[in-house]
Amino acid sequence: MVERATQQIIYHYYSLPCKRRTSLNLLHLISRYWPKEYQAFESATHMVETTAKIVDHLLFFLPDQRITNPIVLYEPMRVWSNALQLHVQFTFDLVERSKDHFIIKRFIIHEDPYILETYKYMLIYLCHEVFNDWPDHIEFIHLLTGKKIDISTTEMNVQQAIHYLSLIKDSQSRKRLYHH
Repeated sequence: MVERATQQIIYHYYSLPCKRRTSLNLLHLISRYWPKEYQAFESATHMVETTAKIVDHLLFFLPDQRITNPIVLYEPMRVWSNALQLHVQFTFDLVERSKDHFIIKRFIIHEDPYILETYKYMLIYLCHEVFNDWPDHIEFIHLLTGKKIDISTTEMNVQQAIHYLSLIKDSQSRKRLYHH
């Protein structure tokens, strides 16, 4: 519920014209989309603490005037991969591109190093397939802690991404074999 609300807030915020992307309008979106029932949380205290942390970090990270018009905003992408022999699907949170840069931003609530690693390779692969380009870097923004993880993509290549994703595919295939 928190993740969905956060996605709606970010989506609607970046859908506003640049001049209207203010902290006040962000607070209006938060009051509109944020869960009101504390039953969605462990307790009323957990709701207040989580709300305070995420609101604080949204107010810190979103009013970035350098982001003018994202070319992709919470858009699912699906491509057939000949190399992996499967459909690869992923939702891009925010893609910003100009003549100077190409940045992917992913807003996260829970930080898991294995999931971040998978996201990284999935994003590398999909950027190659969908945009026929390479992002300058990928930013993971952890909305509970305020931590920003900036990953440079200069040392990576598509073959590394394919190799990593094929390992995951093989692992998943083996799990299914053992459960049948």
